[in-house]
Amino acid sequence: MHRSLAQRVWGRVRAPARRLARRARRARRRFDKRLKRSTLLRDSALAHPLARLRYPLGVYFDDTERLLHALQRDCPHTFFVQVGACEGAIGDPLGYFMRVARWRGILVEPVPYLAERIRANCGDLPGIALEHAAIAPEEGERVFHYLEAGEGDRRPEIYKTLGSFQRDNLERHAHYIADFEERVTSKPVRCLPLDALCRKHEVDRLDLLFCDAEGYDHEVLRTLDLAHTPPRLVVWEHQHLSDEDASSCRERFEGAGYRVCVLAKDSAALRGDAGGGALGAAFDRLSD
Repeated sequence: MHRSLAQRVWGRVRAPARRLARRARRARRRFDKRLKRSTLLRDSALAHPLARLRYPLGVYFDDTERLLHALQRDCPHTFFVQVGACEGAIGDPLGYFMRVARWRGILVEPVPYLAERIRANCGDLPGIALEHAAIAPEEGERVFHYLEAGEGDRRPEIYKTLGSFQRDNLERHAHYIADFEERVTSKPVRCLPLDALCRKHEVDRLDLLFCDAEGYDHEVLRTLDLAHTPPRLVVWEHQHLSDEDASSCRERFEGAGYRVCVLAKDSAALRGDAGGGALGAAFDRLSD
């Protein structure tokens, strides 16, 4: 059987087209890696002006940033709670949205020196409140483990992101830090559940719950009553969770009518009635 002209043409261009597609994918992966490593785009004074250029072009550090930008498009007056806020600096996940988009919300951080940095970095931002505490199932005090800052070091090194009720969560990263044992600190911190936090700050609408709790995310998320205060979007870090805890998080949100999407190191849950608009489209794209 003779092949049609279209089939013959496709037979000639198929292999080159596939090679070009592979090269394009490799180039995009290299670009994404350089983007993630770029302190110019993430941490410098140029970060926010360049974000205004990146976002319309669909250029994001990661899929989590893509979802946050989509949320901004649908909900310009976003109210959020961020658990594990670290420094609240320019390069933090919500840095652009607090400073440029004027999101309002609550930054939760249990580590004393990081809470002080949040005060310095975000103290003049309207609508931003700091809660110097840890999220836990019950109110009271619990011993919290973290690493003290290196003298004079203001760069976003790994030690700033480590903090946990479980010391072995820090010990998994000990090989990255030469003076690990000297810098580990264990002190009691004030604790409260998310429900109590929302009551304290009179939160009646929660658009975003953003959680980075170093393997404790599943316990943090359980302290929020989804029937009473259902966030529009929930983002949590799953990479330090056990398979059992990761499945438990997913099942809890799906049981409450949320759609769940697994990203590279985070998971995201979208409330069932928030599926339209830019956020729904971004979620559909990432779920495919």
